[in-house]
Amino acid sequence: MRKSLKEEIEKEQQELIKTLKTELEEKSRKVKEIYVLQAELEKLKREKEESEAKIKLEMEKKFSERLNEEKKRIQKQIEEEIFLKLKDKDKIIEDLKNQLEEAKRKAEISSIQLRGEVQEIEIERLLKNLYPTDRIVEIKKGQKGADVLQIVINNQGKECGKIYYESKRTKEFNYDWLRKLREDNLEMKADILVLVTETMPEKEDRFFFKDGVWICSFFELKPVSFILRHFLLEIDNIETTQKGKETKMELLYNYLTSNEFKNQFLAIVEGFVELQKSYLEERKRMEALWAKREQQFRKILDNAARFYGTIKGIAGKTLPEIEIFEDKKELPLL
Repeated sequence: MRKSLKEEIEKEQQELIKTLKTELEEKSRKVKEIYVLQAELEKLKREKEESEAKIKLEMEKKFSERLNEEKKRIQKQIEEEIFLKLKDKDKIIEDLKNQLEEAKRKAEISSIQLRGEVQEIEIERLLKNLYPTDRIVEIKKGQKGADVLQIVINNQGKECGKIYYESKRTKEFNYDWLRKLREDNLEMKADILVLVTETMPEKEDRFFFKDGVWICSFFELKPVSFILRHFLLEIDNIETTQKGKETKMELLYNYLTSNEFKNQFLAIVEGFVELQKSYLEERKRMEALWAKREQQFRKILDNAARFYGTIKGIAGKTLPEIEIFEDKKELPLL
């Protein structure tokens, strides 16, 4: 009985040990599975984080690309707008420059025309004052031809010839003016052609005759016109006395191209120039003398006025008034 009980207890113990061993093995297996699952979980978590990081990186890359593209688009748009605005400004500047150049050109033309008109007016005025019996005809603007026509009239009222004047007031001399003046004279049929120019040709510093035209400065016009007019009167007189022998133009040409005429002409003009030079020098000296005397008169009057003021300050109203010093205006010169 005791043996049987012992065996039964041992059997139960063995079964318990077996059961415990089985449970231990089961628990060990489950623990291993848990470790495996945890490892798998950690792997999944890591893969998830890596995936998220990768996705985020891709998104950042795409965002950066889109941002760069947008920047480029905006920059291109701005550059295009700036380019067009700069082109607009360039166009405005170019237009303004062209307008300025055009205005400058017109102003220069206007200035040249005005300068030319002033000389034309002075030529006409001078001729009218010098030769009141002659007919001085202005060639109006827009009409074909030179500027002034002088029709010479003698003391008997007879027309003795024509002098045709062209006025030029430019910086450079142009010999084409002579051809143009001769062409204009085909219609006018004047006897003598005169070109009055502000700028003389190179190597020419005084009046001269070339290709059928007398060329002189405005300041030489007075003696030149006087001599040419005198010759027309003389030629007309000769033509009258020698009627039928030579034509007027032949007489005029022969005389104008002769050495006698040249010498007489030079002598008259040189005499006039010397007289004018002497007159200008004398006038300059007289003006200087007048200015000096005016200063002396002024000094005397100023001193007298100060002296009168001092005496009046002492004597008061008992001093008789001198009207010239009482006047507050500037003292007149004697």
